[in-house]
Amino acid sequence: MLQRIQTLARWRMLQVVLALMSGMIMALVSEGSVSVDSRFPGTTGAEVYHQTCSQCHGVHGEGRFGLGTALNASSWLKTCQDEQLIALVMDGVHGRIPGSDTPYPVMVAMRDWLSDYQLAEVCNYVARAWIGRAAEIRLAMVQIHRERYADRLTPWALGELARWTGDSLPTADQNLGGRLP
Repeated sequence: MLQRIQTLARWRMLQVVLALMSGMIMALVSEGSVSVDSRFPGTTGAEVYHQTCSQCHGVHGEGRFGLGTALNASSWLKTCQDEQLIALVMDGVHGRIPGSDTPYPVMVAMRDWLSDYQLAEVCNYVARAWIGRAAEIRLAMVQIHRERYADRLTPWALGELARWTGDSLPTADQNLGGRLP
């Protein structure tokens, strides 16, 4: 029992640290000292993933214990819709990802870290590399999500995200004038 309490306390501390870091970064962005695109200049999905995501999720999507869940073994990710993947990456998520051997309390939102173009590219990369399908996440889909959920301050609960269909967002088969510019 004591070990479980200590583990929960460590997770709570990690949540506090991540929240403080997010707050500091948001303050820098809002005061104009840091621009969204200047922090991570990668333009391809692979570049963005390796510069921003691999520190927690591993170079090969294997995950890093205590930091991020394995992307290459997640049954939930293999069945998620493009809109759910956009929401997960842009807004963050908390809760245990099915297929993961460890509960991670939160995935940090990338909304203030990456441009819409970078978000679309990294979502497509993750879908191709570890979900095993060719996603067609378009720039317009990411822009609409960013605008629609601009006031969202908390990560999605995994259960909430699993039930959410994003049916009001344009889907990949709708004509949006090309994949990305």
